[in-house]
Amino acid sequence: MHAALEEAVQGDLILRNPAEHANKPTVRQGEIEPLDADQALTFLEATRGDRCEALYVLCLKAGLRQGETLGLKWSDIDLEAGTLRVNRQLQRIRRDGEKSGALIFSEPKNASRRTVGLPQRAVETLHIHRKRQVKEKLQAGPLYEDQGLVFATAKGTPLEAQNVANRQFKPTAVQ
Repeated sequence: MHAALEEAVQGDLILRNPAEHANKPTVRQGEIEPLDADQALTFLEATRGDRCEALYVLCLKAGLRQGETLGLKWSDIDLEAGTLRVNRQLQRIRRDGEKSGALIFSEPKNASRRTVGLPQRAVETLHIHRKRQVKEKLQAGPLYEDQGLVFATAKGTPLEAQNVANRQFKPTAVQ
């Protein structure tokens, strides 16, 4: 409502936005129910070979948050040592009623920069993921925007967390 009235102000249809100082209703989010160990293993088996398999493995096996995982760059990972360093997170920031906002890299949540030891499954899936990504780069050619991201679109741009959830995770989890 606020955005529509603001457009009316911008178009000189009304003098001021009557919704400017309205109290917004509070939105209650449902409680998150994490996967139990059996569900997590079943999910990882169902996603074996999936383009986002390494992302899921890092979240479930290494305890990374989705934004931290999407913010990883290859320079943060040492596959030989089996470690990664959380230096940033990717998040969408919306300001002043923006509809879409912008994807930005920021400090990790609660200043949680840390080094994480990787389980063998994570190292293996990251090796496979890297090979897949190199093929995508070759196929895209000069259109590939190489930002050094571990998890990127087929064009090299950052993955949108909401798209991963809606297009990859949810359809697989429902099966």
